[in-house]
Amino acid sequence: PGDVDLADPNNVVRYEGAPVEYFAALRREDPVHWNELTEAGVQEVPTLNRGFWVLTRYDDIVRASKDHAYFSSHLGGPVLWDLEGVENALETQRAGMMGMDPPDHSRYRKLVAPPFTPRSIAKIEPAIQAKAKEIVDAVASKGHCDFVMDLGWDLPMTMMCEFMGVPYEDRQMMFELSTAAATPEGKTREEHQAATGGLMGYALELAKRKRENPDDGLVSRYANGEIEGAELNDLEIGIFFTTLSIASHETTRITSNHFMRLLSDHPDQKALLLSDLDKLLPNAIEETLRHSPPVMQFRRTLAQDLELRGKKLRKGDKVY
Repeated sequence: PGDVDLADPNNVVRYEGAPVEYFAALRREDPVHWNELTEAGVQEVPTLNRGFWVLTRYDDIVRASKDHAYFSSHLGGPVLWDLEGVENALETQRAGMMGMDPPDHSRYRKLVAPPFTPRSIAKIEPAIQAKAKEIVDAVASKGHCDFVMDLGWDLPMTMMCEFMGVPYEDRQMMFELSTAAATPEGKTREEHQAATGGLMGYALELAKRKRENPDDGLVSRYANGEIEGAELNDLEIGIFFTTLSIASHETTRITSNHFMRLLSDHPDQKALLLSDLDKLLPNAIEETLRHSPPVMQFRRTLAQDLELRGKKLRKGDKVY
């Protein structure tokens, strides 16, 4: 414990992914670990300038996810970066559902939940299957492809546009903007702001159209919806759109990429899967999500002092 600065983005390359052996050491030896920020971890875009607590045991992570009296998404936002003092940054994070605590989070979630029920998903499953077949058929005859760019992005982006009510012809632009907004590392602040600003601007223009011509899409629900009798403002609509643009497309795309990577790395598992695809595929997807999740961490901020496994966590501390 202490050998790896988990804020250093070079670790992704250094460990060829997540430092899983280090996480195992933390679980065994220091499950509530203070990550001191090293020079390599300090970042200007996005801003990161102080250390944080790291939780690695299941029960502690579940508690941090549910115990809002101690672990707040709202106080410091849901991301690891130090947003306090950065113009509009914390306000922007708090305007999105991921930056809310109950009861606000519950009210906003209720507004957009109906399209994601099992019954609603079942209705569009034939359309999803048809689109998947179309995408694969387009490359199958070639005998080879770049899975990430030729296959991995199109289906989740197409379905995201379907859910949101985004015109199909805009999906390539949405892919480029949401991908740039999701990966601030290696960009200047201006480049990252241009991507997020592009999504926000598009969202507000789309919301204007949905007010004039409402439909069943999520943007229309937000643009024409109310929370306790009040209409949502431009910031709330823009952040909702930006969050879902990244969360819906990026996570699904990365999961499918991990799935293909793992099958390539473990040909015995690929052979097993293909021996009974219908039976084994559902659990294979679940196991990919467990083994290589598209999202590795979230941040909470201590709302009050807490002693956890003998460590004294102070109000305002970051928890990763």
